[in-house]
Amino acid sequence: MGESTMKKTINRILIFFPFILICLVSFLKWKFFDQSVFIFIFASIVCLLLGLFLVIYSRWKYRAKIRSLGATMISLLTMQKVAGFSLVIVAILAFTWLIDYIREIPVLGRSPQELLAGAIFSISLMFIVVGIVVFIEKQKLDQFRAPHQDIPLRTAGLILSLSVFGKSNLIDELQHNLNLIQQYNRAIREIFKMILNCKTAAEIENIEESLKSKNYADDAIKMYRLIAATPIYPPLLAIQHHSEKLKHAWMLVTPEARKTSAKIFKTLARALYKRIKLKQKEIDDPDNVNAICKKVDEIYMEAQDLYGLGEADVTADITSGPASATAGMILACVRSKRQVEYLGRRSMNLQAIEVNVRSIPHLFDELIEQIELIRRT
Repeated sequence: MGESTMKKTINRILIFFPFILICLVSFLKWKFFDQSVFIFIFASIVCLLLGLFLVIYSRWKYRAKIRSLGATMISLLTMQKVAGFSLVIVAILAFTWLIDYIREIPVLGRSPQELLAGAIFSISLMFIVVGIVVFIEKQKLDQFRAPHQDIPLRTAGLILSLSVFGKSNLIDELQHNLNLIQQYNRAIREIFKMILNCKTAAEIENIEESLKSKNYADDAIKMYRLIAATPIYPPLLAIQHHSEKLKHAWMLVTPEARKTSAKIFKTLARALYKRIKLKQKEIDDPDNVNAICKKVDEIYMEAQDLYGLGEADVTADITSGPASATAGMILACVRSKRQVEYLGRRSMNLQAIEVNVRSIPHLFDELIEQIELIRRT
């Protein structure tokens, strides 16, 4: 179970806890009517302690500022749907009970113990609802405001987009030298790792000298140079970055890429990273951004349903592929906590990209600038 899936499960349990508690208290009160006061007080203590813990923990763990309770409730209803609706029902029910208990208490000092315990239980129910709402809302706000790390977090899932091979002779040469890939796969992976660890473009330019100083075989360096001259180089670097945790990779393939780069990419990826399961996803119409966005959503659903990978356990790499695929991947990652990464063309550093409604215009501006730089070089 991925970290995101576990967090989602815990949140759902928390949201339904007050409703389950009401059912349990009602059953116990019916079964042990003489112990109603004790049942009410014990349930109230549980509510107050858990609610207090959630408020304190959320203030310590998450830095996002809390919005008004009304806005938070509306947001929770929108995000959690049925689960959020159950919280609202519990809050309304608890408030109604509280009013009824107060009406039956003419003078507080002479009130029956059961009425007083029931009123305390109603207040504690409202308090735990507030605690749960604060905890979940601060958690969600924090994931949108927290700055992404410069280096993308390594994940168990990866979505890639393949570019088209422009030179068929490169494919022929790669296929002709596949035996060298098998023979020097460890050395090639180490070279990829060195590339990803380079911080500046100057270090990339001096990489040849570094390789020679480390006594890599000439054939290993030859294969690295050959791969680096092809459009499948960035996706392979992305796989290398995530290789420690990576288990599943999906590649988006246009009809043109299927004819040129898809087969050789799968061959190389499986030769270099044997334990990673690679799946091909066809893009029938490369110009249909909405269809590509839907395809990426389907991949996230597949990752969740078949492999238990939450949204935070899958990274979308937008380095390669046609512009329409890049746009579709970005749009699919706006609504949720989905990590997006991009490989710099000069420094070859993988960068995490913050994708939300506010960042999209700036993100597309940055991508256009990168494209212009590539054209000039």
